[in-house]
Amino acid sequence: MAKGIFKFIKDSLPKLGSSEPLWITNEQEPTFKTVEMGDKGPDLVLLHGLFGALSNWDTVQPLMAEYSKTIALSLPLLTAHRSEVKVKALAMYAEYFVHSRGFAPVSLCGNSLGGHVALRTYFAAPQLVDCLILTATSGLYEHSVDALPVRPGREFVEEHMRKVFANHEFVTEEAVM
Repeated sequence: MAKGIFKFIKDSLPKLGSSEPLWITNEQEPTFKTVEMGDKGPDLVLLHGLFGALSNWDTVQPLMAEYSKTIALSLPLLTAHRSEVKVKALAMYAEYFVHSRGFAPVSLCGNSLGGHVALRTYFAAPQLVDCLILTATSGLYEHSVDALPVRPGREFVEEHMRKVFANHEFVTEEAVM
C-alpha cells in the first residue's frame, strides 16, 4: 500500500510547486505521533501551529471527541530534516498520514501554521478533504513562513511573542521556554 501512496503524493507535487522532502525521495514512510479520542462521527485531524505541540489540543479535543473521531497529529517541526519543515512539505506529510490511515475524506482543523498546512493539503488533494476548520491560519508569517528558522532560539521566540501579544504580561520566561 505504501508504494501507491508515494505515487499519489508525488502526483501532488506539481500542485504544491515544491521539491520532494527526503522521506518521499527515499520512499521511507514517516513516523506519526498522535493523540486519538472519540469513536463516532467523522474523522477530524488536528494540526498544531509553529510554536505548538499536541498539548495545544488538550482542552478542546475531549469536547470535539463527543462528536467525532479526533486525531491530533504532531508535525515533525523539531525532528525532521530541514527540507521537511516547510509548509508544502508538511502538507505532504499530512496528506500521507490521511492516505495511510484511510481517513479520506477527512475534516482538517489547523491552528496557525497547522491551518496553513491544512489549506495546502486541500489545494494539493481536494478529494481527501471534506471540511476545513482554520484558526489564526499562518500566524505572524503569512508571506515568509518557509524562511523561518527551523529551530528558533529563545531570543527569536521572545521577540515574536512580543509582536503577537499587545499585553506583554503574557510574555513570561515560562511561556518563552
